[in-house]
Amino acid sequence: MRKLMLFAGLLLASFSACAGGAMLHAYALSGHGKLMLRLPAHWKSEVYQPPGGKPPTITLLPASGAAFRVMLVPLAKPMSPAEMEKRVRHASYQAAPRALEKNLMVKPLRGYENFGYYFSATDSAPKPGEFRVMNQGIVRVGDVMVSFVILTNDGRQGVVKKVFAMLLHARHRVH
Repeated sequence: MRKLMLFAGLLLASFSACAGGAMLHAYALSGHGKLMLRLPAHWKSEVYQPPGGKPPTITLLPASGAAFRVMLVPLAKPMSPAEMEKRVRHASYQAAPRALEKNLMVKPLRGYENFGYYFSATDSAPKPGEFRVMNQGIVRVGDVMVSFVILTNDGRQGVVKKVFAMLLHARHRVH
């Protein structure tokens, strides 16, 4: 009976870790705990850890299929909502000269606990092999600010929605 209960517990734990086809990943943050993200099972991640205790860059890519690239940089410096919005607005001004859109609107992202701001831009003249659509912003996850850039092509709004959901449900663990 005990073996059966242990097996049932392991089965339940693996099911919850893979709920909705998502796998829980923990990314170490150089003395600032871990960023916990649920990645779709068909995505892969790569982590670049620069020297000197600087924050890692987490890159998310498709394991196969249509290309996209998501870059996440967790920052241990907390920001107020006004500061977050200001930084995203500044990034939108920098992206505007190459964008098809005349006015890049900064929009809120809101979850139960996590929140942030982002903008979307369409490259007016992408070079061969470059992505056409960019979503960029910052989301507060616990005590960590996660700066993100989502690069896709037309018709890939589903990737953007998955990244937004992933960030709004992310967790920061101190230990």
